[in-house]
Amino acid sequence: MYKRQIEWHIKEHLFQWKAIIIYGARQVGKTTLCKVLLSQYSQTYYISWDDPYSIELLTNKTVNDYQTLFQWYKILCIDEAQNIKNIWSVLKLLIDHLPWLQVIATWSSSFDLANKVNEPLTGRVHMFHLYPLSISEISANHGVLWVDQQINQRVIYGMYPELVASNNEKTLISLSESYVYKDIFALDLIKKSDAIIKLLQALAYQIWNQVSYSELSQIVGLDPKTVQKYIHILEQAFIIFRLPSFARNLRNELKTTQKIYFWDTGIRNSLIRRFSLLDMREDTGALRENFVIAELLKSASNTNRFPLSFFWRTKTQQEIDFVQDYNGQITAYEIKWNPNKKVSRPSSFVSTYNPIKHVITRSNRASYLL
Repeated sequence: MYKRQIEWHIKEHLFQWKAIIIYGARQVGKTTLCKVLLSQYSQTYYISWDDPYSIELLTNKTVNDYQTLFQWYKILCIDEAQNIKNIWSVLKLLIDHLPWLQVIATWSSSFDLANKVNEPLTGRVHMFHLYPLSISEISANHGVLWVDQQINQRVIYGMYPELVASNNEKTLISLSESYVYKDIFALDLIKKSDAIIKLLQALAYQIWNQVSYSELSQIVGLDPKTVQKYIHILEQAFIIFRLPSFARNLRNELKTTQKIYFWDTGIRNSLIRRFSLLDMREDTGALRENFVIAELLKSASNTNRFPLSFFWRTKTQQEIDFVQDYNGQITAYEIKWNPNKKVSRPSSFVSTYNPIKHVITRSNRASYLL
């Protein structure tokens, strides 16, 4: 079992008369984290969405019913809350009328989370995103040397807890097909399941490159607006994330382009069935860049920092791999696995933005990813 970095942030926000929502992709460890939290306190109650008796406790009840049912408890965890009918109204009643009860809900889909949480629960929730495991979390459990020896396997098989233990292709494919697609295909918004699979595979081949909706539309057989809509849905399913271009002052900066990466490189490799060793494939640089950027984003979120993140490129193909803006300070990252490879940063970027400069290589990766 891995200790998750956001655990202590969650504990800081307990018993403040607000619900805690832990959201993220399926199988990243939300249920485990919830049970770990409950184990540290007395008078707790756990409700699983697939237990009919537990669900009956929450449905078609009055405020008096809730007060009677939960009067002896301090913490209530509702697991996979998005599957419970009228859950938003239930949460509102619990928060407003049971002030002694700390409600924790886990959520595996953000399709309605972003919009509906702002309606009945405005000002009544603290939200925490749980990602697949981070390098730092694995290191805390196995040690730095183990992680250093396993880093290439993590780039290939990803960071889902079940895969860290097994490095098994069949397990990864099963996880991808059973969980990644589950919420997406359940939506009425997705009309063509074969098109979304083609889109995911096209995106898997295009990590590291700028994305063209018109080009993707030709590959997938959908119009560009539908492609853009489906990409937004894939983001809400915690499968991919977009990195926009950084543009402030220079005339030849690319201003409207973006790159798309996968939150988990194992899921990406599963989509195109590529599990060969890194030194035997042509996409090694793209995979490592995706892996490192996802780790940097997870690290920032897990430590309660939320910088703006970009890539930078000009019309003359000068570029910076990863750029972050936090409190007005620009930080530029170059990801070069070979520590002996010369790094040349565009002078126009350096003189204009005066960034903090970092180069992440094979030899110093621990200082950035742990």
